[in-house]
Amino acid sequence: MKGNAAFRDFDDLLGTTSPVWKFANDSCVLQLSASGQEIGPRIAVDLSARQAERIRSLTGVTDVLILDVTIHGKRSKLHLVGKKINTYEWAGVAALLMDSESVAENSMQALAFAEGIVSEVNAIVVVLDRAGRIHRFNKKAEEYTNRKEEHVIGENAQALFMAPDEGRRSKENISRFFEEGSPRDVKRVIQTVSGARSFIFRNRFLRPIHEDRPELIVCSGVEVKLPDSANEADQSEEPNGALTESHAADVMRKIMDWGALVNGARALLTASDGIPEPDALEDAKRLAAWAVRDAHRLYDEIDARLVSARGRK
Repeated sequence: MKGNAAFRDFDDLLGTTSPVWKFANDSCVLQLSASGQEIGPRIAVDLSARQAERIRSLTGVTDVLILDVTIHGKRSKLHLVGKKINTYEWAGVAALLMDSESVAENSMQALAFAEGIVSEVNAIVVVLDRAGRIHRFNKKAEEYTNRKEEHVIGENAQALFMAPDEGRRSKENISRFFEEGSPRDVKRVIQTVSGARSFIFRNRFLRPIHEDRPELIVCSGVEVKLPDSANEADQSEEPNGALTESHAADVMRKIMDWGALVNGARALLTASDGIPEPDALEDAKRLAAWAVRDAHRLYDEIDARLVSARGRK
């Protein structure tokens, strides 16, 4: 390891310009090392109480922090990319802010990881600006709409995928979210390749690193499976007491659909101020009614099969 007096960048001390950083819950010291292992050279960076609290506020979502620190007597701006890794620790990769190449590389690696999750997650994920223009459109959204992301970037989501009245309500909601600084979860009917489908959307702001005001909103949606004619037909079938594999799978599917209805109603009733919107309240009541009806039907179906089975013994 080279002398501390000659410190210019992390490569002088650790042999890399992008060291691994670790932080423990019971400490105010940031540990830097080449690989995150206990062996080899390390740098201990003292943090202020406020800086330590900023790291403790990181969740399991990868985020970026910039801290003013002193490294071997030299004031430096430290660029951290990382997240909470377990109950007591946070970790990630670091770079000096003046080292633009290392900062860019660390940021791109984190972005690539996040993009991979967004792309493959089993839910619609769409990132919009306050005007409703599309900035991200993941694979699940492509599957539902049969539209490629590269063809919809910059287009208006409401105009592309909603009926006029639904699009108007969506625009009004998003405008209000940005004005109030508090997004809410909503139900929206989206035009898909299979027709109009209802989705519960969880909306959250995407805040820029160096600004307080959000410019983008992340909308992640799951389809609300409503009872269809096929389900109605299932209920009219004559029960046969045998618990076959296909019947067990059908019961499991119905339980999952029932759970989706309950979760949908819960999401609609959840508001940051504790007061759901009138439209959301009515939608939640309908979803709850469907859930209760389906629960009773499922109970009656299983009971009928048990009675039939006992009668044949």
